[in-house]
Amino acid sequence: MVTEAIERNSSFNVIHLESMQKADIFLLSNRPLDQSEMQRPQQLIITQNPQRLAWLPSAEDIILQKFIWYRMGGGVSDRRRDVLGVLKVQSDRLDINYLTQWSDLNLTEILTQALQQAGVAS
Repeated sequence: MVTEAIERNSSFNVIHLESMQKADIFLLSNRPLDQSEMQRPQQLIITQNPQRLAWLPSAEDIILQKFIWYRMGGGVSDRRRDVLGVLKVQSDRLDINYLTQWSDLNLTEILTQALQQAGVAS
């Protein structure tokens, strides 16, 4: 599955069977958003003893990527609901300027609606 994803330049997922937690893995592309995302990772401590770290995309980058996938899927997926959850949980920590600077991705309207629906913007 990993080899096929690399050959197709697509994504794959991994599942921790004990906890049934799933992580989606996306290959880095040369798209400007992907390159920007790599400059803004968030560190997460996965285990304490021994300490293990993971570097994950920021909440803003997750929102933008989910909206891109939502658009690619014709606007019919659970990704919009996922975005609303991220917006609500992260509302006081979001960099709204960063989100809106990516309006050239044709996400302005859907982002504005989601921010309003999540109560993040008026």
